[in-house]
Amino acid sequence: MKALALAAMLACVVLVQPCTAQDTEKKEAVVEFKSVPAQENIFTYKPRWGVGIHGGLLSGIGLGVRFHPDSRFSAQLVGGGIKLEEDFYATLGAEGQFDLDVMDASRLYALLGLGWYQDGKDDDEEGDNTVRIGAGIGYEWAVSSKMVFLGSLNFTYFTKTGVFWPLPQFGLFYYFK
Repeated sequence: MKALALAAMLACVVLVQPCTAQDTEKKEAVVEFKSVPAQENIFTYKPRWGVGIHGGLLSGIGLGVRFHPDSRFSAQLVGGGIKLEEDFYATLGAEGQFDLDVMDASRLYALLGLGWYQDGKDDDEEGDNTVRIGAGIGYEWAVSSKMVFLGSLNFTYFTKTGVFWPLPQFGLFYYFK
């Protein structure tokens, strides 16, 4: 009896439920494209100047300036100094770069660098001066339309000790347009 009542209720629900036929009319989707102003690529070959901070044991620690002309070559100068008690520490470095690959938001480049590092007392004429030269490969990422973060791995030759070391460098630069 319970089964018969359950079947009757189920039949009422199915029969009373309104039925609809499928819509056979085809409708086309309308797609609208909005024009978005293109962001200029920071690595396009236009002359650009940049300033920022740079740190590494090949081409200097401190404030830096860069110039990237409208070619695959660019140059960078870095310098800094600090006096702690009686010790004076200073660096001055230069780097030449050659673009290997330029993408929308990054740049891969080869580099040659030269750095002078002074670590000694003010009254010591010789100090602990050392010159470093090296070559490496670097990569820049555009973190905005004008700011780049860079990292490089360089094989650095220490002229005073005569050893090679693979050493990293990092920097953050702002490019003017």
